[in-house]
Amino acid sequence: MTARVTRRAVERAPRASVSPPVARPAQTGVVHLGVGAFARAHTFHYTELAAERAGSAAWGILGVTGRRPESAEVLRAQEELYGVLFREGAESRLRWVGSLTGVAASSERHRVTAAIAHEQTRVVTLTVTEKAYAPDSVPLGLLAHGLRRRHEAGGAPLTVLSCDNLLSNGRRLERLVRHVTRGAPAAFRRWLADDVAFPCSVVDRITPSTTAVDRDEAGTLSGFADAALVVAEPFGQWVIKDDFAGSRPPWELAGAVFVADVEVYEAGKLRLLNGTHTLIACAGAVLGHATIVEAMGDPRLLRWCLRWQEEAQRTLPALDGVDWGDYAREVRGRFSNRGLTHTTAQIARDTSQKVGMRILEPVLEARAQGREAPAGAFAVGAWAALVLRQVETGGDLDDPLASALAELVGRSQRRVDAVVEGLLDLVVEEERRGVLGAAFVREAADHARCLFTGGNESDDRACRNSQQGATIWL
Repeated sequence: MTARVTRRAVERAPRASVSPPVARPAQTGVVHLGVGAFARAHTFHYTELAAERAGSAAWGILGVTGRRPESAEVLRAQEELYGVLFREGAESRLRWVGSLTGVAASSERHRVTAAIAHEQTRVVTLTVTEKAYAPDSVPLGLLAHGLRRRHEAGGAPLTVLSCDNLLSNGRRLERLVRHVTRGAPAAFRRWLADDVAFPCSVVDRITPSTTAVDRDEAGTLSGFADAALVVAEPFGQWVIKDDFAGSRPPWELAGAVFVADVEVYEAGKLRLLNGTHTLIACAGAVLGHATIVEAMGDPRLLRWCLRWQEEAQRTLPALDGVDWGDYAREVRGRFSNRGLTHTTAQIARDTSQKVGMRILEPVLEARAQGREAPAGAFAVGAWAALVLRQVETGGDLDDPLASALAELVGRSQRRVDAVVEGLLDLVVEEERRGVLGAAFVREAADHARCLFTGGNESDDRACRNSQQGATIWL
């Protein structure tokens, strides 16, 4: 029988196989927007390790929930303590993480903005996903209002650090903040320019959804029923531009790397890891593979995964100390980690928001330089096939552009090439569309037709003529 998680109970029941929690931090130095699984497995874990190794109690975190406000109640019930179950193959280890000093729902606007305004807060971090980088999003509204309050309270310097998978994430966030506060007084805008920093960063740790099996295993290891448990791989990466407005947690003690420029790291990760993830998830989901591990075991998909990584590597500049071939092999190994059950559906979610940076940007670069991009065409075709499958079966189009996707399928007159054209029109700027060329669209459409109908991609004629029930896409 497992017990309820509280700090005192966990401290009184140590287990040799479980890393014990550290003492609750004495003060809050970080406000974090978006208390999802990734933040708990990565950002909060890094912060706790860094503070522990520095002997500091000044870097507690106030977590602010995003799309799931109920997670605030779950964490509060456990006194902001939760476990991370690290899995690699058949091996598992559990660590308690206690870096949170409090949790607020995003609806608690006054509390959140007051925390951002408080002078002891030195850093605001974010993991709010791509779709929240919009002028009308709740997290951006909280951040902008908190910055206004901070300026009114005396204007102590602040660093706002995006930890989302976005190219130039810090610069993008800064542009949005400037946009939504463009009507603020000139004094505030000068303070924002002079005393608030928005460094870019690159983050990485695979964090699948937590299952009942995971909770049972963690309960066996710890003796506690952890409702806030997260599961992750042991690998972690955090590359941060060294551009802070004031003090910060000593994250380098936990393995973070501070550099003068993160752009090449960003491009490598987005293309070789995230791009491969999107390709394997979309194609895998269409072919009936429930998890990334299953999809990686499909020889057809593994071949396309390798071809994509070869194409993407040719778009990346050299980087001292980094071998892109080794990095790509490491990515494939991580995706084949049987200790994780990352679903293809989870990774394929919101593809319209991701495919541009991960797939189409390197494809456009290759095409502009006169090179073909057959694996890029396969990735686009896999996305098109997934959209077709979801619309045809009445499945959930889990995407911010769901209505537009369903509409373009409806008006395509059952032509796959029209669906591909429509998808590209949604995510590629009009002035760059011509770079792709008609041959790329035809190739992507052939792959989509093949995947959708279950044909073998080595036989183009079979792909064009295969059937699924009474449905034939031309």
